[in-house]
Amino acid sequence: MGGTCHTDDVAQPHICTLTHRLPTFTAAMLHTDIDDFVKKMIFSRIVGPCVRRIAVPVASAELLLLLMPLAAVIAIVLARQQQRLADVSRAAADLRRATLELEAMLEHAPVGIAVLDRDLRYVRLNRLLAEINGLPSADHIGKSIHDIVPDVAAAAEAPFRQVIQTGQPILGLTFEGTTPAQPNVRRWWREDVYPRFDHDGNLLGVTVTAVEITEQRRLAGALQDSQR
Repeated sequence: MGGTCHTDDVAQPHICTLTHRLPTFTAAMLHTDIDDFVKKMIFSRIVGPCVRRIAVPVASAELLLLLMPLAAVIAIVLARQQQRLADVSRAAADLRRATLELEAMLEHAPVGIAVLDRDLRYVRLNRLLAEINGLPSADHIGKSIHDIVPDVAAAAEAPFRQVIQTGQPILGLTFEGTTPAQPNVRRWWREDVYPRFDHDGNLLGVTVTAVEITEQRRLAGALQDSQR
């Protein structure tokens, strides 16, 4: 490409080669996928050298007409960048809102929910499961099921690990035992265990849902006793 213009070029009707280079610059700037670095290079090597050397007296109507498309292009590019930033902000806000909604659904679900890692340590749980276990949610995090509910964990570990090994869910498990919530009371739960994967398909652990069926078991036992 040609070099920068000289002062003698300033007085010419077509200032430097700006009139020849501007369409190329405009097309490049309007190209949707053009890299910002390329845009800067186009400006610095094509338009910039000439515009910087233009003397004030030559700021004629012709020069202004030449620069108007350039200003329009810059405005368009800036508007596109602002639109992209607005789109990203909206997407981030939508993601935050969806996350909060899921958090609320988890917290107020009518069943106990626990998320465990591959070592059967609590990653998170909801309010109802914390109440079933009789300990605050924060006291669960990072601890294994043996630390929190040892009486139930003895029977639960084998099927939980089976889900981790096979990647297949197990539904309708029944466990009985005690928890710190009622350490002297035998209770029963129906639990479903699902594998938990990341976006790359790597198995991270299991998600467990639990429903207490203690009352149903007692009623069923009482009915059987009455029929004997």
